[in-house]
Amino acid sequence: MSEAVLELRALRYGHQGRALGEPLTLSLQRGEVLALLGPNGCGKTTLLRTLLGLLPALGGELRVAGQALALQDRAALAAQLAYVPQAHAGAFAYRALDVVLMGRARQVALFALPSAADREAAMEALQRLGIADLAARPYTLLSGGERQLVLIARALAQQTPVLVMDEPTASLDFGNQRRVLREIEALKARGVAVLMSSHQPEHAARVADRVALLGDGRLQVLGPSREVLRAENLAALYGVDAAELRRSLPGLQSEPDDGERYREHMRRHRVLPKPAAAWDGRAKDYGRDMSDYVVAFLAALDLRGACSLLDVGSGPGALALPLASRLDQVVALDYSPAMLERLQQRAEAEGLRNIRCIHRAWEQDWRDVPVCDIAIASRSTLVDDLEAAVDKLNRHARLRVYLTVLVGGFIDAEIVALLGLPSQPLPDPHLLLGMLRQRGILPELRFIDTDSRLKGCTDFDHFAARVEWSTGPFDAAARERLRTWWAADPVRAARGGARMRWALVSWSVPAVSLRRFDPQGVPHEEDVPPGRADQPDAGRGLVHQRRAGRAGQSGDPQGCGRATGQADGRSDRTEAHDGQHARDGARADGPGIGAEPASDAGAAPACFRCAQPGDVRRDERGHG
Repeated sequence: MSEAVLELRALRYGHQGRALGEPLTLSLQRGEVLALLGPNGCGKTTLLRTLLGLLPALGGELRVAGQALALQDRAALAAQLAYVPQAHAGAFAYRALDVVLMGRARQVALFALPSAADREAAMEALQRLGIADLAARPYTLLSGGERQLVLIARALAQQTPVLVMDEPTASLDFGNQRRVLREIEALKARGVAVLMSSHQPEHAARVADRVALLGDGRLQVLGPSREVLRAENLAALYGVDAAELRRSLPGLQSEPDDGERYREHMRRHRVLPKPAAAWDGRAKDYGRDMSDYVVAFLAALDLRGACSLLDVGSGPGALALPLASRLDQVVALDYSPAMLERLQQRAEAEGLRNIRCIHRAWEQDWRDVPVCDIAIASRSTLVDDLEAAVDKLNRHARLRVYLTVLVGGFIDAEIVALLGLPSQPLPDPHLLLGMLRQRGILPELRFIDTDSRLKGCTDFDHFAARVEWSTGPFDAAARERLRTWWAADPVRAARGGARMRWALVSWSVPAVSLRRFDPQGVPHEEDVPPGRADQPDAGRGLVHQRRAGRAGQSGDPQGCGRATGQADGRSDRTEAHDGQHARDGARADGPGIGAEPASDAGAAPACFRCAQPGDVRRDERGHG
């Protein structure tokens, strides 16, 4: 769930004891960009300086990282908030690098000098903004735009979870404006929250998840940028003609959304998934996998209130099997028949009778796949249209969704370059975050760092085979270059090169995703598979009982904690499930673990509460 890093509750702010308008209530979430727009003199800068503790609040409550700002000292605030002021001339001729190093002050002990790590962080911030050549120049001799970039670099070097920016692009040329906006996008992809004021609605349209319009002493509008940045709202805010705004700011309507940007990236840089047959050939090699990745993914799941789970791209069950022992039903989807067969074998060996396997791909019909409380898609989302995949997950989950996407590449970029292969960059995870925010969803972003998939190879031939699995075939000359790399550094070779990083994105399913189902979980007519329109109650009523050895407990944080029914598997009462709907009891053991082919679109789901239509397209990343 989303985490508020900054909260304003009925906050009154102003100068010399005089408040500027009505009390203000809003919050800033982790990894969110919130833009403040308003005419000159409406109090944007005063508000930002109040949030930083530079001006006293006149009333209300202001919390940073969950604690009252008034109770935090300057060092604690510096660890949470970085600030880019609207303008700063500077009185002393410090070098630009020294100004950026001031952002590292909280990491430098009293009477100590900045360390090599501090200088490296400062130079990296300058390089990220393309101004490393300014490092040795006196700050006072820089242009206004150059000084602004240095101040932004100083805030980046501070490395805080929240960045407050007062009109960050006000004095920048067109090219530098785009660089700063790209950096803001990169920051939110890394989970940094950004609160920025601006006079340029097109900039807010590009980077902001939400926009707040301040005017006439009050918060006029607050909401998703797509809904707020309309000509009528801006015309009322700035006192201009709406038709003129439409002519002068066409970018507000024509800016491509993140779903289209993802699809365009996939068209330009084609990263093809492995065919199902490739995974079929490897299914027999998979045993009980409790890798660091699996442990971290399981630890991140919030199963409170959940009895059922949909595992999209389940593979041989690295996640499905341990989760089946904690839930009443797991629905496992994969496009590899052999992987599902391997999952069934492992489930039978462990005595698990509550896993339903469905042979399905992302792009196929999902209407017979059950709606579950939670949906996960682990290392299985390298698809042509991630936006469509997200919508499917939202329609097939009632509580929460978890998925992972790879950051960077499958193997060390140095190895790819060594082989002379073309780079195939994966889509940036911030595109996924943008898709979610455009739907009014504030996702949570975490990272799972894992060893290289090339780690632990027994010899060079084993290593080369693993590389070829990821990159495709390469010629003899490339193989010899790879052999030289392998032999040059045995320690590096044993590691398999650079580690992998997965972005774990999770969110609570919004109500809008459930509008296609009635309160009892029955899909609307357009979602009912052919031949089932006259069966609105088909399959409903599965009792979420705990199997033998898993007695339900009230408030069980790891599952639904359902009370067991009668000896014949029927419930003797109607149960309310999380306050969402009530159902009558049915068979307690569920549908079993028989794999269902893709052609069973007419089959009734076991329970629209714990199941509903789905499909999976496996990608190069691996299973589970």
